[in-house]
Amino acid sequence: MGNLTQKTLAVRSEMGKISSREIINGSLKEVLRKKAIEVLEEWEENSSDFIILRDTYEVRKKIPFKSDEEYEALRSYISGREGSEVVLKVPVFIISFQNEWRENDFVDKKIYLIAPYLGEEESKELIEYAEEATREISKEENEELEEE
Repeated sequence: MGNLTQKTLAVRSEMGKISSREIINGSLKEVLRKKAIEVLEEWEENSSDFIILRDTYEVRKKIPFKSDEEYEALRSYISGREGSEVVLKVPVFIISFQNEWRENDFVDKKIYLIAPYLGEEESKELIEYAEEATREISKEENEELEEE
């Protein structure tokens, strides 16, 4: 395979809404570091923590792949197969730069989600995840969660 350009998804979420979404040419590591440096300028060290969390997100993708290029781009994330789908374990980084503690809860107000770009369909779940991460939970929802 020739010179495949790596693409990285960078999603900014603020107070439960996506404020920007970019597909950046560059490796996950490069984009993560650049975005971290960029948002350090916005970080208010007196009122918030600056945290970079690493997680893994599971995405399912129908097979067969559309091309050899698509397979090459995704193969390092394939963790298994279920029926007509492959299971991808995708590294996801959350840069939290505006947040606060409320009693025993940690609340993210502004984050960046950085992940490999795997295609539009696969990105939808990650974008929803970023949006959800900064959404305020109402008292009723919080009480329901505590009961469970």
